[in-house]
Amino acid sequence: MKIIPTIKGKFDIIFIDDTKENYPKYLDLCIKLLNKNGLLIADNALWRGEVALENKSEDADAIARFNELLMKRMNAVILPARDGVAIAIK
Repeated sequence: MKIIPTIKGKFDIIFIDDTKENYPKYLDLCIKLLNKNGLLIADNALWRGEVALENKSEDADAIARFNELLMKRMNAVILPARDGVAIAIK
């Protein structure tokens, strides 16, 4: 969270896999660093299916918010491989 704002330049691919509570914050930071048509990939997008539950853990709630924001801001899909992988294009 401290390093990303200091990065100069743009990227074709960014992969997110870190503290789940920060996933929504990473989205804002990473979109700015993506080239047009760049890919954003995020691991654990389904969090063992918990993102679909009404009573989510804090981690699952953060990932669910991230997924919702991702779908609104980018062309995105979530693949149900293992714990889920979100793939989005800018």
